[in-house]
Amino acid sequence: MPPKTVTLETVAELAGVSIKTVSRVVNKEPNVSARTSDKVQAAITELKFRPNMAARQLRGQRSYSLALVYEPPSSEFLTGILEGILPVCRENSYTLLLEPLAASESREHINMVIERRLIDGFILLPPLSEDRDLIRSVLKAGLKVVLVESALETQDQNLSVSKVGIDDFAAGVEMGEHLLRLGHKRIGYVSLREQHNMANQRGEGLKTAMKAAGLPKENFLYARGQSSFESGYEGGKVLLENDTPPTAIFAGNDYMAAGVISCARDMGLNVPEDLSVAGFDGADLSKMFVPPFTTIQQPLQVYGEWAAKNLLKAIVNPNATPITKILDHKLFNRSSVRDLSE
Repeated sequence: MPPKTVTLETVAELAGVSIKTVSRVVNKEPNVSARTSDKVQAAITELKFRPNMAARQLRGQRSYSLALVYEPPSSEFLTGILEGILPVCRENSYTLLLEPLAASESREHINMVIERRLIDGFILLPPLSEDRDLIRSVLKAGLKVVLVESALETQDQNLSVSKVGIDDFAAGVEMGEHLLRLGHKRIGYVSLREQHNMANQRGEGLKTAMKAAGLPKENFLYARGQSSFESGYEGGKVLLENDTPPTAIFAGNDYMAAGVISCARDMGLNVPEDLSVAGFDGADLSKMFVPPFTTIQQPLQVYGEWAAKNLLKAIVNPNATPITKILDHKLFNRSSVRDLSE
């Protein structure tokens, strides 16, 4: 039966290693062999040892807290990211602060968090992951940051940080080729917010696929969106009121695709009989909507897990080489797109 009070010394004695080695394993520091680490972890499990967070903070001059900073996106996007981050934080005895930050909002609170070193590192979601000023503020304070879905060339402008995402341009090309194979030759695109350069590569991919198919540039129609259901509705209306409307509309995310479908219905059109619609993100909404719509899925949970793990690595080893990780996406073909090639 384990003693009532379990200390680093207790764990070290059971594992047959030094107290310093136990401390290194607990703090996820490098230069500990896998065999030694396994022995220490086994002792920790047997003794039900829980690190003293106050002591860890005092010894390591760390807060053992991370911050996720985001401009309020769809709830599904944020939830997917959190499902990846939170298990990593729990496994490493870190807490996670959620810091919503709208584009028009003052940065005073975030700057205070940075200046007071209330956290050890930041994970930035789009479009804040493309905010150079915010990233520089974090790095200037000596803190670490990992970017999710960012178009920034992170080796330039002293932004030497890691980032994770998909190839949005390639995903846009794939969606374009899919629609073209199904006989669509006049296609509209509803963009996301202007600040989200990475995501809007999806529209550039569509345009490139249409050009490669030999279609005239006027066959690509464009409407600016703001990532929301309402902006998808308005963007769909702009495209459908064109003198020669598109036969298919590709929306930059699933919430805007749902808005396009609702707009089409209000205009007396049926999906997919009169208009085909596709989205992006792979949100549950895409398969629950009527009709379920074609979409490209981003691996949101993997984004969160990868970002959290690599942020912790950077905190422990400040000289680690930054990594750019490109993950796979997947196209789901559903009943919102009509085959005109038959």
